[in-house]
Amino acid sequence: MSFRWLKVLYDPERVGEDLAERPNFWPLALTVTAITLALILLMGTKIQALQLYQLEKQAPHLSPEQLEQAKRAIASFGKLASLLNALSPWIIWLVVALLIKLYALGARLEAPFGVCFALAVYGYMPIWLGSILTYLFM
Repeated sequence: MSFRWLKVLYDPERVGEDLAERPNFWPLALTVTAITLALILLMGTKIQALQLYQLEKQAPHLSPEQLEQAKRAIASFGKLASLLNALSPWIIWLVVALLIKLYALGARLEAPFGVCFALAVYGYMPIWLGSILTYLFM
C-alpha cells in the first residue's frame, strides 16, 4: 500500500499515474472497511442511545405500546443502517468506477476496470478522511 493513500492528498497526478501501472486497491479498501466497521461498532450504541433518548423526550403523546414499538424499530433500523454504512464505501467506489469507465469509453481511452476501481478508491480518500475528522472534532 505504501503511502499512496497519503500522496493522493498532495500529489494526485502522480498517484493516478502509479495506479495506471499498478492498480492495487485491496489493501487500502480493506483498511478503510476495517476502520469504518470499528467506528460503527464504537459509535453505534451511542447513536442508538441518543435516538432512544430523543424519542422519549420528543414523543410524550405516544402510548406505552407505541413507544415500545418505536424503540424496536430504532433498534432494528440501527442494525440495518450500520450494515449499509459499512458497505457504503464499496457502493460509492463501484458507482465512481463505472462512471470513470463510461467516461473512458466515451473518450475512446483504454481503461481496465481494475484501474478505474483503484482510482475510485484512492480518489475517495480525501472525502473519507474529511468525514472522519469532521465527525471526531464536531
